[in-house]
Amino acid sequence: MTIPSLKTKIRKTQIQTGVKAAYSIFSQATKLSMKENDSISGWDTDNENEFADKYIVPYLTGVTKLKTHPKMSTLYDADDNNSLLFWAPPFYQLQNGMIFSTHNSNGPINMLLMVDINGQKGPNTLGIDGFVFYFDKEKEALLPSGTNCTKDEITAGKGCGYYGMCSRGAGWRYYQGMHCAALLQKNNWVIPKDYPLK
Repeated sequence: MTIPSLKTKIRKTQIQTGVKAAYSIFSQATKLSMKENDSISGWDTDNENEFADKYIVPYLTGVTKLKTHPKMSTLYDADDNNSLLFWAPPFYQLQNGMIFSTHNSNGPINMLLMVDINGQKGPNTLGIDGFVFYFDKEKEALLPSGTNCTKDEITAGKGCGYYGMCSRGAGWRYYQGMHCAALLQKNNWVIPKDYPLK
């Protein structure tokens, strides 16, 4: 096995393991929160700055609240394909190094949960180390963003809204990894051959 292919294999393993672990950690926290705070449909999603403090952080251990993402130079740069730019403070760091934030995106329909699986390391790219989940009010569960889309819709970037994709290319670049967690879940947490690693 050549060095580049070995590095790619290690990177794939890190992504697969990290996303699956993140989903497990936050799904468990969500279930614990529902025992105390009732169903997700009743959770207050109007104030994204207080959402995590009320519904998520108390059900995790060893969480540190951060003022900003340590590796984020900008939160909005439409020309920067490496920015997780719809993230917003406050940020939180787990004992394992993962950093997360919550955001109600285009309105408090379903609160988003963004997880940077390798924390203070780069490249800070959606689908590589940044992954998006959401608190589904109908299914009463934390789900990967794009769960309702098919694999083909996610990889083609069509049929799931303008940001429904796990691909790379021109246009809406900063949303192009938004549904990668769903793609991995649909593929039994294994990176498919055509996964956009760059």
